[in-house]
Amino acid sequence: MSNMPAAVFAAHRRLTGLTYDELSDELGVHQRTVRSWEAGKHPVPERVGDEMRDLVAQNALLGRTLAEAGVPVVIPRDGWHIQAAARAVIIEPDVMIEWADR
Repeated sequence: MSNMPAAVFAAHRRLTGLTYDELSDELGVHQRTVRSWEAGKHPVPERVGDEMRDLVAQNALLGRTLAEAGVPVVIPRDGWHIQAAARAVIIEPDVMIEWADR
């Protein structure tokens, strides 16, 4: 696939619910690199664009899984799971989601 534009990269990061730190860990790069891609200072490598699409797809799948669970779902309070829960609510507004105890 072609290089991902900076704005699309930023949108994908938000769709995953990952912070700059979490995404940089996931991609194996420095946080400044993620910020530079998002700001458009450097092009997003093709490999990274592909990984971002995969992460968004994985998060969407988790959202669908939560929506279809049919029972109260317990999730941690991290961005990844909150974003998936938001997707679940879009799919099934009456889905029951609760916080995991910390």
